[in-house]
Amino acid sequence: MKAINNLCWLFGYAIFLLCLNACTSTSPVTTSDIVVEHHEEPGLDEKYNQTLHLTSKQATIYRNFETKYAVTASYFSKDFIRAFEKRAEEIALPSSPLFAQYAKQQLFFVSIFVPVASQFDLSNQQLWSLKLRQGSLQVAPLLIEALKEKTYWQGFFPFISSWSKEYLLVFPEEPALASNPAPFELRINNAEAAVTLGWGD
Repeated sequence: MKAINNLCWLFGYAIFLLCLNACTSTSPVTTSDIVVEHHEEPGLDEKYNQTLHLTSKQATIYRNFETKYAVTASYFSKDFIRAFEKRAEEIALPSSPLFAQYAKQQLFFVSIFVPVASQFDLSNQQLWSLKLRQGSLQVAPLLIEALKEKTYWQGFFPFISSWSKEYLLVFPEEPALASNPAPFELRINNAEAAVTLGWGD
């Protein structure tokens, strides 16, 4: 009886293999049916990266051989906004609506890493102080907005990591700052250190 059961099982398995072969042979799937086009990473997009490099500043704060925080800030100048929108078109992503929403303000994209999770919130004025300075002029941000779509922003900023957090800083527009005739600075301060990032030198 056991031998008969084994024979039936083998016969059924053979029928299954024949059916499977018939199905796959009538509708073959080959690599020619799939087209994958890899977009250049932002750091490898030569023209875009050149503009990104000019508009981005970076600093890492250490104390006793430990990283206290690392920050990269990119200023959305008119040239950089044009480069951003062109790259968005090339990689088939929508451009950010933030440019139209804050067309009359000065914008900075900030990516920051802090080892202590409770200190990540740049909008917490008990932990952080942010100022934009140009000569004797000093202004605080109108808005500090946490950006949620990390995957989207990674298409434009190669320094974003799984451990960083990204923010949009919105400052009131100043005629002098808008035309960039003189150096200006973004000052980021917490209990560990004050970092001054400068543009236009």
